[in-house]
Amino acid sequence: MNDLLLALGTNKRARSVVGALKLPIPLPEPLARASGPWAARPLEGQRVV
Repeated sequence: MNDLLLALGTNKRARSVVGALKLPIPLPEPLARASGPWAARPLEGQRVV
């Protein structure tokens, strides 16, 4: 099942409509995902806090 807010967040027009209406709805940015189902060391070489 797709996340409705994530789908709206990827649409620039939907973002502008939500912003123009000043709705208190946070539209999340899509996260970077791995291409496969599992990665051995996904955070190797990245800064982790």
